[in-house]
Amino acid sequence: MISEEVISSGADLGDVPTWILAAFAIAAFTSSMLLFLIEHGRDTRARDDQISGQAAKISAWYDSRASVYAEGATPGRNWLCLINSSSDPVYDCQAELLLAHSVVKSMSIHIIPPLHKVQVKQVEHPGLEGIRDIAVRLRFTDSAGRRWEKNEKGKLRIVGGGA
Repeated sequence: MISEEVISSGADLGDVPTWILAAFAIAAFTSSMLLFLIEHGRDTRARDDQISGQAAKISAWYDSRASVYAEGATPGRNWLCLINSSSDPVYDCQAELLLAHSVVKSMSIHIIPPLHKVQVKQVEHPGLEGIRDIAVRLRFTDSAGRRWEKNEKGKLRIVGGGA
């Protein structure tokens, strides 16, 4: 016969209702942490979208056929095309024309007003005639004073420690 002293010397693991309550407590804690992480991510994305709102509406590209759709562009010339679809101007713009990832021409534009239509700047650079594979990297300052770069693939990032 086993003595009661040997049986009671083990750890008290509680009863079934205690275990069920503990499992629900762990599940509730895990669920609340997961919900917090989801909401935090959503808030972060919303804040980032708000910060980049104006910058995302600025575009630049190179097009020798801009005369087809842009007012002021005459045929037979090379054009830097710009559009500001936001409701505020952007300032101190620097456009770099790239061929095979190398800068072939750099252009400064003081201001791009919010015209919601394509604006053009003539590109005068020998050797670019007839070349269509020119990419554009654009840097500018938004109306809140943040400096942005939109690279040749259209990816937007803040530069110079803004935000």
